[in-house]
Amino acid sequence: MGHLKWARTRALWNSKPNLSVMKEIALRCFLQSIFEGNENSSLHVSYFAESSFNKMHEVFLPGKETRYIFRVVLPVDPFYKTESEVATLAYPRKHTNIPVPRVTSWSSSADSVLGYEWVLLEKIDGGPHSSDRLTIPPDKKLDIARRLAEFVHQLRSRPFDKIGSLYFKGVETLVGKGPPPYQTADAPGPIHGGNNKYSESVRESIRNSIKFMSDMSSEEFVVGKMVSPFFLKRRLYLQPNRGPFRSSMEYITVKIRFQKDRIRTNAEIAARDDRAKNDPKRDRLLREAPDMPKTCDAVLDFVPRIFQETETEENPYTIFHNLSSQDIIQ
Repeated sequence: MGHLKWARTRALWNSKPNLSVMKEIALRCFLQSIFEGNENSSLHVSYFAESSFNKMHEVFLPGKETRYIFRVVLPVDPFYKTESEVATLAYPRKHTNIPVPRVTSWSSSADSVLGYEWVLLEKIDGGPHSSDRLTIPPDKKLDIARRLAEFVHQLRSRPFDKIGSLYFKGVETLVGKGPPPYQTADAPGPIHGGNNKYSESVRESIRNSIKFMSDMSSEEFVVGKMVSPFFLKRRLYLQPNRGPFRSSMEYITVKIRFQKDRIRTNAEIAARDDRAKNDPKRDRLLREAPDMPKTCDAVLDFVPRIFQETETEENPYTIFHNLSSQDIIQ
């Protein structure tokens, strides 16, 4: 899966994304929209920040007001994660007035010169709400809460009939029930070179892998295979049923059965891992694993008492995000 390796349950970067390749991709994305003449030669790309699954670089052109973030994506869930994140950002921009970053272009394939999936989007000025939430005056906190409530109301006014992740309709055949559309073989590595000169075949690779948001203005949205939590901590190797799900009962039932499989396989791996013999977490897992499936079965028996197998229009599904103060820019 691209430049991805695992340290037990942690996904790690196996190589450093190439800045020169990022600049070449950004040039291609911007060429017809903001550049004039030969000024594209002064495009700047520099490290900005990173998270567990993303490395972000700031992209800007001196004299241009708008700055961008080039987000390189660790392929923990190839194709699906990037496609769904882009569509989920596009949906509120099209159907609500919720202020979210504008995606300009992206690639949901690591089979390119960069060797990673990526997203290019406008940078939002400001800082995370978490940085000063303890010092914000009460009236300002109330304003923020009211705005968030209005945003939730807008999303709930546009319900969906399935549970899953959001995608553009153009990839509907790839995100329905069935096997994944990608292979897990390693993608080609990045090209390392100091002269920033690329062959035509390299440029063709960049061109063919790029998708532009400007081409999606009339595109509708569909609910497809669920991304989180099915890729976390190597869950993809169990090949779970990821929907989309017709009801809450189906979704919860699948999650519980999947948890049983995960407990079983985690215990089998832990029993064979000689390196973790003195790890108290391993000892606890091996000690408790035999009884955990019984707990899962007890919960499964209880599910029909809470959820109906078929749900009506009175049970709509809406976009949900585990929003934290880190995600709010002010």
